[in-house]
Amino acid sequence: MQTLFLLLRHSRAMLATAVLFGLLSGLGSTLLLAMLHSAVTDGRSATGMGPLLPFLGLCLLISLARLGSQHLIDRTGQSAILQMRMSLGEKILSTPLRQLEEIGAARLLTVLANDVNTVGYTVMVAPVICINSALVLGGLVYLATLSMTLFWILLGLIIVGGASYQIPLAAGARHFTQARREQESLFEHFRGLVNGTKELKLNDRRERDFLAHFRQSAERQRGLQVSANLIYAVTGAWGHLLFFVVVGVLVFLRPWFSVVSPATLVGYALVLLYLMSPLQTLLGTLAQLGQANAALRRIQELGLALQAPAGEALAAGRAAEETKAVPWQELRLDGITHQYSDGSERDVFTLGPLDLRFRRGELVFIVGGNGSGKTTLAKLLLGLYTPARGTIYTDAEPVTEERLAAYRQGFSAIFSDFYLFERLFGHLDLASHERARAYLQHLKLERVVAVEGGKLSSIDVSRGQQKRLALLQCYLDDRPVCLFDEWAADQDPVFKKIFYFEILPELKRRGKTVLVITHDDQYYDIADRLIKLEEGQVSYDGEPRAHLAAEPGSSWAV
Repeated sequence: MQTLFLLLRHSRAMLATAVLFGLLSGLGSTLLLAMLHSAVTDGRSATGMGPLLPFLGLCLLISLARLGSQHLIDRTGQSAILQMRMSLGEKILSTPLRQLEEIGAARLLTVLANDVNTVGYTVMVAPVICINSALVLGGLVYLATLSMTLFWILLGLIIVGGASYQIPLAAGARHFTQARREQESLFEHFRGLVNGTKELKLNDRRERDFLAHFRQSAERQRGLQVSANLIYAVTGAWGHLLFFVVVGVLVFLRPWFSVVSPATLVGYALVLLYLMSPLQTLLGTLAQLGQANAALRRIQELGLALQAPAGEALAAGRAAEETKAVPWQELRLDGITHQYSDGSERDVFTLGPLDLRFRRGELVFIVGGNGSGKTTLAKLLLGLYTPARGTIYTDAEPVTEERLAAYRQGFSAIFSDFYLFERLFGHLDLASHERARAYLQHLKLERVVAVEGGKLSSIDVSRGQQKRLALLQCYLDDRPVCLFDEWAADQDPVFKKIFYFEILPELKRRGKTVLVITHDDQYYDIADRLIKLEEGQVSYDGEPRAHLAAEPGSSWAV
């Protein structure tokens, strides 16, 4: 029922109208049953063209009411799904990056791609639930008018049957929830199949082990899904059996109901047989509702996990507006510390405390071994990570949660694990398209990629060329600070020299602060400053030549 509550929260007026149409359809069906019952029991007085015309009019009314109910609930359901997708997207964008990394891409993508669709498909059966519930309710009301004695007996059987449903329904819901959790593991295996195909093909043992684990996960998910579906199928069959038993009792044990007329018994049998189809349909939707409720719980759990701090939520709330960057001449890190934890009491890695200053128009290289904290420092600088301790200052102003969104607007960055958007989001105007074409020539990509209709004609190019396309979007952003994380690692020797000797100096001449994470020590001397990290601490911060001259084995050593 959580899915229906979702609809109710989204549009009460439209849903109320749809329910009214559904009730009208149920009432019309009840009157239809009454007319048929009268025709069967009263004989000639209820036959002929006179009764047939109201009967046909009632059929038309029922069809129109059913169509109206289905259309309105479909519109309401699709609007609710749209709102849910947009809400999740906004929450993800307003959630701190570190928290998203802890949640994991597999869980996020499974919720967005699978759970939302599961709820969406189930909303499509809401008209069926509404209309058939109205049919059953109308039928029960009509049965009560025929004989209250038989109605109380029938109601008692319904209560017993409903109570007997609860145990298997709860078990089925648990199996659906477990199957849904297993889908996250399956999704991780799907990512491995797509992204790790080359590595799997090159090692038979790795491929066999991967497929074995893949099969185990898929078999667990299949078993849980089959068990849940079987439980719901048994529940539906039990409900079907109960109604046949009731009809059989009424027909074959008529002497027990001597106070009830044969016409009333015929009416009960006729109505109950008519209600078999809507009841069977309702029971058949239980499995879909169980899947939808499990998916909805996972979506709600994710929603609860994605709690953004005040500054992030504020930024999401004004997403339609363009936030202006915070201007500064000096960026200062005062006692900044960041910690990675494995979930236990001890810390796995600690960066800092760091005290660093960056000046406007400075070209700074950030160097150090793998795992020394370079990328973590970059994410702290850009406001993507929140420091565990310490404060970032722009001139004398601290970067508070309320200022965080505006602070981030001063940066463009290309990380080593960057994502390249095919469409030029943020630059969809014609002037930006002309600038993009000029930059493509500057980056020697005009023969490979074109700008067409606000998007790149292709991003299926080499990794080095993809990084140049990312640099194109960085050019279009035209932010005061540019950060490059191992950008030159995938470039050929010619373009690597262009990057260090032409692109970086050009950005500096334009007054930009340029931060470069690199291992290319042969180019260190072009930087204004060199910051070296070792095990999360700054081991050097100064002029590059002095550091290179002191490095053992360096070509600059004296």
